[in-house]
Amino acid sequence: ESVDEIDAMPTRANPRLVRDENERLKQQLDEVKQSCLLLNHQIEGSETILAKQKDVILDLKQQLKTQEVRHAKELRALNDAHSQVLKNFVQKHCTQVQGLEQKVRSLQKIVSSSLYEEEEEEVVVVGDRKQVAAGKE
Repeated sequence: ESVDEIDAMPTRANPRLVRDENERLKQQLDEVKQSCLLLNHQIEGSETILAKQKDVILDLKQQLKTQEVRHAKELRALNDAHSQVLKNFVQKHCTQVQGLEQKVRSLQKIVSSSLYEEEEEEVVVVGDRKQVAAGKE
């Protein structure tokens, strides 16, 4: 036995004091056991909560991935639709511009030919000489 144990043990002490000390120690032991049980229960509860939170987080991550994939598909579809709308718009206006260009060329030909005809009408040939049409000098 160590010196500390010998000092802690009452020498021929009163049996009643020994019983009281034993009771006090038993109560402290019971209190420590209760505290341990309570802490274990709290730890188990915390572990359960953490496990549920982990499940929720994993579920949210999966939902986020699903949404990202869906949004990427929607974006591609919108981009394709927008490209098609722009393509159609450009084609329509190019066709309109080509039509206008043809009309302008036709009008230029008409104007050019009518100016040429007016010039021909202004000069009238009489005999050997050319004479200016009436009202022109």
